[in-house]
Amino acid sequence: MIKTVKINEFPDNKELTAYQKSKKILTPEYIYIPLFDNNIEYLCLVEINEKVKVGQVVAKSKKYDIPYHSSVSGEVESIECKMWTTHNKMVNCIKIKNDYLDNSIINYSNHTLDRESLIKIIKECGIVGMGGAGFPTYIKYNNDNIKTLIINACECEPFITCDYRLLLEQTIKFINGIHYALLATNAEQAVIAIKYNKKEVIEILNEYIDDKIKIYKVKDMYPVGWEKYLVNKIIKKNYNKLPTEVNCIVSNVATIISVDEAIKYNKPLIEKMITVSGYSLNKPINVYCKIGTSFSEIISNIGGLKDINEKSSLIVGGAMTGRSAINNNIVITKSLNSIIITPVIEKNNMISCIGCGKCSLYCPSKLTPTQIIKQYTLKNNDELEKLKTLNCVSCGVCSYVCTFLMNKSKEYLVRGKYGK
Repeated sequence: MIKTVKINEFPDNKELTAYQKSKKILTPEYIYIPLFDNNIEYLCLVEINEKVKVGQVVAKSKKYDIPYHSSVSGEVESIECKMWTTHNKMVNCIKIKNDYLDNSIINYSNHTLDRESLIKIIKECGIVGMGGAGFPTYIKYNNDNIKTLIINACECEPFITCDYRLLLEQTIKFINGIHYALLATNAEQAVIAIKYNKKEVIEILNEYIDDKIKIYKVKDMYPVGWEKYLVNKIIKKNYNKLPTEVNCIVSNVATIISVDEAIKYNKPLIEKMITVSGYSLNKPINVYCKIGTSFSEIISNIGGLKDINEKSSLIVGGAMTGRSAINNNIVITKSLNSIIITPVIEKNNMISCIGCGKCSLYCPSKLTPTQIIKQYTLKNNDELEKLKTLNCVSCGVCSYVCTFLMNKSKEYLVRGKYGK
């Protein structure tokens, strides 16, 4: 059985952004296209001073042949501008100055709805998993043994509500995207996995679903959005490495919507929704923006920080799985779904591990973090391999349940400064 844990995320964190309409920020002064993203290296296809258009391929991955498109029209100013990405690395980016003309090479054209054509357009439009992994969608869909398509709408981490807003604001695109994904994968059915307490969304979705789509309600626990957990609960099977081993694939809400836009409008992946939240912000909100927009520009467009002199913690990604960044020179990439800014609280004095075993008890991957830390400290690679360290999914549960890591700083992060 895969263990889950209750996180006291309501009412303080999700409510910061869940119940207000998203804000569009679609006219950035510059965009930055990373040449290394989600451990995928991209080859630059443009030169400095070159004019580019919306939808033009400016970079392509060497490994997967997946393109990165410009989300604005303008001029390439640099190909070595350094920006932070999702994995907390400073990488070279193509810096493009927006000319605000929106000159585009995107042309609508009718597509035959055979499977081969659909997978081709998904590839050419650069669609990847937008829930964090960033894996090319066309590779995932190009499998002949898929029976079940699971759409992960759980959003089990604190603060993050971008998928929730997408389901409310772009419902028709979402439903159409599911049908296109079913055709592309040749799957027999689609299952939307969503928390049972998202009653408003469930009620809306019930108006559109048919015999090929069903809703599966999950409990309000963490990490119920983990792929392996969902597959186990929905189709009652386990797998070793990939869901395709049990004739199943999992896609994110935003990815499904991008599939609809790609097939219906030839629109490449150039825009997305992200949650910008935290108690250091004047106006936490979900932002619909151009991919490649800098986070500093988004901050200035949503009201800025409450106190610019207050020391804040900037987390790229979710509160449980994200990573700290040292500044706001962060580029909005295809797979980034949230950025959180909260004031820093001094930590309590830490006490050494007493071996209580809570981390092992709750680890969804059934690992023993205490032993892993010990062998890592000893640099014992053979023992680390025996402990199946690479099975770690970086969910953060071990830190959350740890008796001596449950200090003020963590309570602040999860419950919020004004939480109960």
